[in-house]
Amino acid sequence: MADRGSQGNDDYVELADSYDLDYPSLESTDPLIKFVVDRTPSGAALIEYGIGTGRIALPLADLGMHVTGIDPSEAMLNKLREKPGSDRVKIIQGSMAQKHDIGPAQTIICLFNSFHHLGQDEQIATLEAAASQLAPTGIIIVELFSAYYLENIGYAQRNRVTIQRIEKNSTWLVAGRLTPRTQMLTVSQIYLQPEGSSSNPLTFRYVYPSELRLMARIAGLEVSAEYSDWNERTYDPLQPKYIATLHRST
Repeated sequence: MADRGSQGNDDYVELADSYDLDYPSLESTDPLIKFVVDRTPSGAALIEYGIGTGRIALPLADLGMHVTGIDPSEAMLNKLREKPGSDRVKIIQGSMAQKHDIGPAQTIICLFNSFHHLGQDEQIATLEAAASQLAPTGIIIVELFSAYYLENIGYAQRNRVTIQRIEKNSTWLVAGRLTPRTQMLTVSQIYLQPEGSSSNPLTFRYVYPSELRLMARIAGLEVSAEYSDWNERTYDPLQPKYIATLHRST
């Protein structure tokens, strides 16, 4: 399983080369950025688990937050280091399922697919690490796939191939296979080019909301709000996203 939470072989070398083309950096006006900013005091410390190439961290740093990013992939972090403004971000290459001596943060974010790259034990460990690094009045923001959407709409036939991008000399396909029994989604990004083809298979473990709530309790946290998008629409299990905010248990 490709795991962005643990050290070892870098499964993201190929992905790092195309990541910013497929997922460009966000603007300060993006709803995701606004969601985080609205919940984070100006100039506060923020930790991003799975910082990758900095598409989210850099605009937050531009807005005055003191950002620390954790990611196990050297290839992804090297792309981040090449970008203007990366000197304002403290970068740690390592596992987000381990505790790091970086001081308390007012906000901790684990967005996009980062949490899904972990096995269940590491998902719990990540929440425990976040709880230990969270300021007493802080907030954790987690973005997940909606498990119900994946199983009933997104991958209702258990297998799916989609065309992500078509250009003059290349085509990018995404093939996916869902295994509900183990809550696993295997996705292969396939690049077709005149000189040949390449693929980058990744495996994700998706999480039900009820399971996240239990994991949070184990870690000394509680889920305080749930949404379907960054515009704060009430959580609907048949929408693609599941966004949760967590606080320390009272």
